[in-house]
Amino acid sequence: MSLAAILAFVMKVLPTVLDLINRVVAYAHDNKMINLGEAKAIAAGVERLNETLAKAKAAADEAEAAHASDATDDAFDRDFERKDQ
Repeated sequence: MSLAAILAFVMKVLPTVLDLINRVVAYAHDNKMINLGEAKAIAAGVERLNETLAKAKAAADEAEAAHASDATDDAFDRDFERKDQ
């Protein structure tokens, strides 16, 4: 095989090889971006969950404090009394 034939072959397949390399690089980049997006979405979800849990704990603590500070029986629901006793 002559040098000219080898160069002709390389020049013929070079665009295809470069296209393949570009596609692999783009695929890797796209996967990286997808993973970054998933990580950001998970972080935002965890942050919202923490905020919700903090609000729920504050409400529970407030209700418990209100119930504990009520020395009367007003803390109990009168409509819940058993009628059979």
